[in-house]
Amino acid sequence: KLETDKERELFIEAFWKQRDPTPGSPANEARTEHYRRITYANRMYGRDTSRSGWRTDRGRIYIILGEPNDIQKFDGGLEVYPAEIWFYQGKTDLGLPPGFNLVFFKEHGMGEYRLYSPATDGPQALLTGAQGDPIDFEGAYLSLKNKEPNLASVSLSLIPGEESGFMYRPTLSSDILLQRVASTPQRQIKEGYAEKFLAYKDRVEV
Repeated sequence: KLETDKERELFIEAFWKQRDPTPGSPANEARTEHYRRITYANRMYGRDTSRSGWRTDRGRIYIILGEPNDIQKFDGGLEVYPAEIWFYQGKTDLGLPPGFNLVFFKEHGMGEYRLYSPATDGPQALLTGAQGDPIDFEGAYLSLKNKEPNLASVSLSLIPGEESGFMYRPTLSSDILLQRVASTPQRQIKEGYAEKFLAYKDRVEV
């Protein structure tokens, strides 16, 4: 609804001022960190795709959550597709569990890394030779456990220590976790400042 470039520029300033953790200092650490993450994502995660790194799944998660506490990489091979496990801890202020994993994998071993869902993809999506029943979670899990135990341990649940109520079945809490991670930026938005800015934009500079 902003009509001029000046209004847009002032709105951007207001947007970042509201997020400044130290308003009295000349630097805005939140803004600096946000653009640092975008730069890092473009440099690191745009290598195996024609898209900018910030548009990829890994880049988007990195911008939202920052650096993982730990990353395990699986280079893939004849039996398992390339994959990565990102472990996060200490994100409870964002409404997320105390500790959780996120898995990225190259679907069919090609293209960029995609965010893995235990319920939608299942352990069979991580195996190169997965055949037969596409919902045979038990068989796929046991096969994956024999090849890459650490990858198998997160293939049914992204939350450490969680046990499924059904043997060898993915838990719904993992997909709820993925939804909460994706909605983190929206949940942090406070619309009041934007509404007031629009209402008083002709009389207030910033």
